[in-house]
Amino acid sequence: MSINKKSSAHKQHRARNISKGSISKKALEKAYITPFAFESSFLNEWCKFVREYNPSNYRQIEIQAVQCMSAIISYCNQPNLPFFLLDISDSGTGKSRNKKFQFDILFDPIKQELDKKFKASNEIELYSFLIEGKITSEGIFTSALNQRVFFANFGEIGTALKNKDPKTQEILTMLTDKNSANNTLTRPVYKNSKGNSKKKALPPFLDNVKFYLSADTNLQQLGCDDSVIKEYLGGLFNRFVIVYTKDILSYENFKFNANKPLNDEISKFQNFIIGFMNFLKLEKYEININAFHNNANYDKFCKETHKKKQDKSNEYKELYSRTTQNLNAIIQTLHYLKQYESIKAQRSVEFSPLVDDSTIDEAINFIEPYIDLSLMFDELNGQSDSIQSVRNKMIEYIEQRIKKYGNCTMKNIADNRPFKDYKTNDIRQILNDFIIENRDKTISLLKND
Repeated sequence: MSINKKSSAHKQHRARNISKGSISKKALEKAYITPFAFESSFLNEWCKFVREYNPSNYRQIEIQAVQCMSAIISYCNQPNLPFFLLDISDSGTGKSRNKKFQFDILFDPIKQELDKKFKASNEIELYSFLIEGKITSEGIFTSALNQRVFFANFGEIGTALKNKDPKTQEILTMLTDKNSANNTLTRPVYKNSKGNSKKKALPPFLDNVKFYLSADTNLQQLGCDDSVIKEYLGGLFNRFVIVYTKDILSYENFKFNANKPLNDEISKFQNFIIGFMNFLKLEKYEININAFHNNANYDKFCKETHKKKQDKSNEYKELYSRTTQNLNAIIQTLHYLKQYESIKAQRSVEFSPLVDDSTIDEAINFIEPYIDLSLMFDELNGQSDSIQSVRNKMIEYIEQRIKKYGNCTMKNIADNRPFKDYKTNDIRQILNDFIIENRDKTISLLKND
């Protein structure tokens, strides 16, 4: 729950509808449940399949699917651009479930291949592809000796950014510095390296390392204002494709199949991935990025993006710093898929380095709603006032409760009628820096200086 209580033609229509910050709730819901019309039949079928088994909306599902396919292409040693993804949608929209569902199925052929290739080593960290949980720069460097492409799933990063967690900061800085196609990874300084024979055997640097990063958070975890976003505008945030969606789906549109998909359903998509990987491994397929500018819509998009980057009146202008780079990454991904499907269906004889105008137009229409964050900033502005009002009421309730009963707990607040719609974590975020939770679960108000 949110703390705030308050054909080509088809593709263009959906992009325009989603991107308007003033869009009505009804129109927004329709946009969320309307699939994008990809030229890739695989992407269309896959996204509809994911939607059937997840509460997430198409906007969340589709960009994650494109990023996963881009990572698979990179794993097969193709010279495409990677891109980072941040799902900053409201709580309850299925961010983590969407990622896990797609990772488990789409990346399984890679996992099986690496398991078979390095089975005898018994050192799992040496052949990781999907890195989750506790991630360290030392671990990434060691793994990169054998596997130069990584997909890092950071999960929730809002609290770490807000609280400036040093370990998370270190690894995020490392990954954001390496946000390009081919990186040189310098050996990190190892903690506890005394007598470490492995360290002595490691080379001073590794060439051609490529990173993907997927993370999620929500406005509550960021503290319900844009201060954290502004702080990281010049570095972390401008590297992400950001997806923001509201928790507004009606009960009928929110329903999904909670059962696990059948093996036959999964095999259909994994067999496609295996065939796609085999095709990509035949040779390196270069794409002529310079030729993109021959497309009038692409050139217009780049000019408008450049203008936004230099707009001194826009306090979020840094968010456009890598928009064109991310667009290029999406164009490449769609082109690889389109070429493979065309060759597989025998409509084409060989891979073409020139991207069709229709693919470039498709990518522009696809990315447009993700780069228009007016809806998110409207929400931030609205939350700032409403949260302050709710916070004052909660503090007043805590004072009255302590005065009458001698104590107050988080459960007392959540059970109180005016606040019953707020989850415990929402309440903690609202009252952050205003209370202390004691060991006995009681709450103490912090005194104002």
